[in-house]
Amino acid sequence: FKVLADHLSKNGFAVLRYDDRGIGGSKGEVNLATTINFASDANAAVDFMSTQQMVRTDKIGVIGHSEGALIADMVAAENDKVNYIALLSGPILKGDSLLILQSYALGKVAGLAEPALEVNKRNNRKLYDILLRDEPPKVLAESLETELIRQNNGNALTADMKIKLSPMLIPWFKTFIRIDPAYYLKQVKVPIFASFGGKDIQVPANENIYALQRLHLNTTDVTIKNYPNLNHLFQNAQTGKIEEYFENPESFNVQLMNDLTNWLKLKAK
Repeated sequence: FKVLADHLSKNGFAVLRYDDRGIGGSKGEVNLATTINFASDANAAVDFMSTQQMVRTDKIGVIGHSEGALIADMVAAENDKVNYIALLSGPILKGDSLLILQSYALGKVAGLAEPALEVNKRNNRKLYDILLRDEPPKVLAESLETELIRQNNGNALTADMKIKLSPMLIPWFKTFIRIDPAYYLKQVKVPIFASFGGKDIQVPANENIYALQRLHLNTTDVTIKNYPNLNHLFQNAQTGKIEEYFENPESFNVQLMNDLTNWLKLKAK
């Protein structure tokens, strides 16, 4: 979020933003990259910051949004140069469970009836169970196609089903559904700020807040904020639908920005 980076800079923070692997000026092959690779990149960014004379090396923090928040967990768990983390719409549930919940929430705001939502949930669970097997890619692809044909009452795959199948086979997806943020969060020993939007349908707030509250963490300095009317991008929203992101004149909620800035100032004293 450029607006957040600018706001923090104006409040005295040195902010490092960088292009993702394979994007803009950054090198690397993004199509083969996974969350593990992105966490390695973020680790390198923290190490870089620790060499800058303008930076107080005992006050380096990581702010991440969505998958970036998961990456913040991963970096803080292993890099002792990190002194605090801020998780914005960060997943707490394991990847496969999160995606099933996300699909349910997307279907609900789209107007699907409860029986259809439950069928989709069961179907997605079966697909992810196949992907979690330790089998060669060709075998996984064949098993997924067989399951999708079964879900289509024995008929050949529709165009929509083929579109659904393709991204499941890329390294990022197969890695993401295996990652359990709790594994990393339980290793974090630094202060945590975690914010969620009540109308977020990509990282639904209630279930993820509940999961975070139940974790036995290695830090007692945890601030959890729930903003009932904000979506995944922390905009005031009507429904939380993804289409609203692009129509919304609000880039990033001012209240959250101020809450986060005040928290960061306390941690950077």
